[in-house]
Amino acid sequence: MSKKFDKGLYVSKRKAGVCAAHGCAQTVGQQHAYCSAHRQYFANQARFNRMTKPERAMMSQAKKRAKRRGTPFNLTLRDIVIPKTCPVLGIALVRGEGTGGAIDSSPSLDCFRPALGYVVGNVAVISYRANRIKCDASLEELEKVTDWVRRTQ
Repeated sequence: MSKKFDKGLYVSKRKAGVCAAHGCAQTVGQQHAYCSAHRQYFANQARFNRMTKPERAMMSQAKKRAKRRGTPFNLTLRDIVIPKTCPVLGIALVRGEGTGGAIDSSPSLDCFRPALGYVVGNVAVISYRANRIKCDASLEELEKVTDWVRRTQ
């Protein structure tokens, strides 16, 4: 399926047809490749894989982000190691199962220098909280916040 943007709106070139799942003869509309039963099945399978294979899920999402941003990507599963504790904050890394999203202690793949992309030596798994703290702050801004907190407490 090719993607096309027309005046800021996504326009699908896909035609209505038959479910893409092997052996399924259900008809589907233009917006979907699978019938509703198979969409639910694949969504459940993806959710299960994210919970049981977090390194694979991190790698897959990082690869998508790198492609979208046009940055390099050369990681393998061996390059993504989830430690027991966050190397930045020292909190235990645990996945937020059933919460519908990441929690502060969830493992998160961090790029030290985002412009270099997801390449070996430029990534580490840290807590989601630590990644949010440093996501768009400069070192100077972080030092100013630290100084302010020290003065006010």
